Amino acid sequence: MATLSQLVGIVATVEGLDRDRVGAIARAVREANLIDTHGRGTSAAHMGVADAANLLIAVNAAETARSAPEIVRRYRASQTNNSRRLQFGVILQEMIAAAKTRRSADFLMDIGFGPRGALRERLSLTLEKFDLRIEFIGGRPLVVIECRLPGRAMPKYLPFYARGSTARAEADRRIAISHRTIHAIAENVLL
Repeated sequence: MATLSQLVGIVATVEGLDRDRVGAIARAVREANLIDTHGRGTSAAHMGVADAANLLIAVNAAETARSAPEIVRRYRASQTNNSRRLQFGVILQEMIAAAKTRRSADFLMDIGFGPRGALRERLSLTLEKFDLRIEFIGGRPLVVIECRLPGRAMPKYLPFYARGSTARAEADRRIAISHRTIHAIAENVLL
């Protein structure tokens, strides 16, 4: 498992961001106890799925290191407005874990992006190529997961809204990551 310093390097590299900016955001999130912290050097904390998810949220949704801890809390708590009331933080963690075990497609179908029944069984055997995009929209916390599975002409969307709100955010700032980021984190950070 990677240390925070290694996680910062991987996120900065895969997203093409300045390592110092990612490091400053990581420190702010760690100081707010949203990333595991203890020890130094060889006894430094090893990053888990929640740590990686929190850093991804912070780096992609926060405009400054100072605002990052509150942004992580708000985006993690964002929920779908369907009957399942899925929370974004949990879904992102599970998505990273699924990528590590090479079960991303099954996970995406479990949360509603794919077919059910016999067609799902056929697809799950051959399905690891898909288009995935997670878009962070500024203003009020709004995250949209977009997924297009092979054989589907149109993508499906799963929006996550701030608690108690289903209104669209009126913000210009939009940042998106793809399955490449999720897979890079899973492959390089987690055991």
